[in-house]
Amino acid sequence: MSKKFSGQGTGPGGIGNKSGTSALKLWLRGDIDVTTNNGRVVWWADQSGCGNHGRQSNLSHQPTFVASNPDFNGMPTVNFNGYNHFLRIAHSPSLDMKQGLTVFMVFKPHNLQTNSGLLSKGPTNKDAGNYALTIKAQQQRLQFEHYDRKWWHFASSNPVPTKSSILSFSFDTRNRMGVFGLNGNLIGYFKDRFQMLPNRRSLKIGLHQRHGLVGDWFNGDIAELIIYQNTINTAQRIIVENYLSAKYGIAPLPRTRTSKDIYSGNFPQHGSYTLDVAGIGYEADGRHSIAQSAELAVIDRSFLKDRGDYLLVGHKSPTNAKTSSNMDDKVGQRWERVWFFDLTDKEDNSGEVTLRFDRTAIEHAGSSTGMPVLVEQIDETDDFNIIASPDEVTDTSVSFTISTRQLVSGRSYTLGYNAQESVLGQMIKTVRGSTHLPWRKADESVEKVGRTKRYRRKVVDLMSKNQQLLLQDRITPDDVSGAFSDMIKAIKGELSRDVLAKVEDIQGAMQDALPYINDINSSDPNVYMLRETVLQYLPEALQNYMNLPPKFATQQPLKDGQTARQILLEQLDLLSHEMTGLANDYHHRKAEKMLVHGRFLEEKFGGQEDSLLD
Repeated sequence: MSKKFSGQGTGPGGIGNKSGTSALKLWLRGDIDVTTNNGRVVWWADQSGCGNHGRQSNLSHQPTFVASNPDFNGMPTVNFNGYNHFLRIAHSPSLDMKQGLTVFMVFKPHNLQTNSGLLSKGPTNKDAGNYALTIKAQQQRLQFEHYDRKWWHFASSNPVPTKSSILSFSFDTRNRMGVFGLNGNLIGYFKDRFQMLPNRRSLKIGLHQRHGLVGDWFNGDIAELIIYQNTINTAQRIIVENYLSAKYGIAPLPRTRTSKDIYSGNFPQHGSYTLDVAGIGYEADGRHSIAQSAELAVIDRSFLKDRGDYLLVGHKSPTNAKTSSNMDDKVGQRWERVWFFDLTDKEDNSGEVTLRFDRTAIEHAGSSTGMPVLVEQIDETDDFNIIASPDEVTDTSVSFTISTRQLVSGRSYTLGYNAQESVLGQMIKTVRGSTHLPWRKADESVEKVGRTKRYRRKVVDLMSKNQQLLLQDRITPDDVSGAFSDMIKAIKGELSRDVLAKVEDIQGAMQDALPYINDINSSDPNVYMLRETVLQYLPEALQNYMNLPPKFATQQPLKDGQTARQILLEQLDLLSHEMTGLANDYHHRKAEKMLVHGRFLEEKFGGQEDSLLD
């Protein structure tokens, strides 16, 4: 895995990371690392990497674990009884919000007749730096309270419903602005001059502590709690809200200026891809460029150019392994985990992204069953098809840097393994008995990403010209010869001398055969083989090889223990043999004609001793 991106984008929706080094300081998930004793929660492990674990050793104060809550899409929740249940998180500097504060909570209040304490860091009327997020019973409004030598409290404009909801709150210390949100929509804001000061109090979940255990208790369920030690930008907020919305089946309110329900993979008609939704995006106040969903990382290269550009992905497989189901004849295996892609290109001007698959949990080094490829499924009943070769392969990851033009919103993608039966080899075996061999049409061509930008540009241009020639009604021998010469120029300096020498041998055999061909457009099997070899089979084989990292191409065992370089050399030997055989056939035909003509001369002028063939 690339050190540059290692660990980044592993937080909720891909925002922040789980190593404790980002602004993500608390991440409690009901579906991960909840320790119970007879159904009572004693430990709720923090996933942020900061070690801010929720704990409760006193049996009477332990909340109840709900393994599957129908109000939250069947996901687990932690239930607080409203009078003595709470969790305590020990003080940590990571929970001092001097730079700002952003909170997301997926919850459902059961009773709003009394004040409800969602979370609090110390009594808000005592020590500087104490803060709390509560629901006030009188008007059922969200309220943020803070003490910095004076008690400050601010309420939302809209009430909180007694149904499953996504609560958000942020306070920016730079502009002193606080914002309340519910299901993606703004429900209130405030602006004041108080300061977020540090303190050494513990953080309570389910309790707004006033003094001792006197305070406001929460009666309801919490499925997930996320806290950042700053304010995140609009694109990041929207991505987190889409992650939570898909996971818990909580539909955002109708789209407004502040709400964007971007991800549609959670809908049943699209397959219910609700897990680990993550993505990249761009809005006026900033962009988010790296996100990870399980083993798949999405990294922006040049796609995020316009406000409203997003790429979100999600899956629905709790586990991952290799499978052989739903594959065409070119794909030997693929990952069981498949990602639904939802792409929003605001100005339809595309760009490049990198898709990086982490292989460490699925396979050990050298255990791959073929060449890694990116595969696409149009519909859940369809087979997967290869759409791209990798531009980086290591023992731990496989990366594809491709244009977003190749990614279709609403389709699914995953990592596959080419069955390693060479397309070139199949065509050479078949050509003797067929005059109607298939080839990829120009509009189906896929831009490959090579090892160097210089080579990639030349090969893509070359393939494009060749496809145009193949689609023309008629071409000339000069077109075929010129295409081969262009290919030789493109690959010089990029391939080893032994590979280049074999390609030049094929060129020599082709040039020997061309003068004998009256019509290069003929359906004659030999003419067809020569034409398609020069314009498609050979360039495609070389391009696929050049797309591989040099170390992988020369060292990674593939089919029958051979490396990609050894496989390519075998393919070139086969093609050289076929092309040389074709040229020799034409030579023999010419020689036969000369023999026939010689016999004619001998019969006509039998007495001459200087016959051409004597």
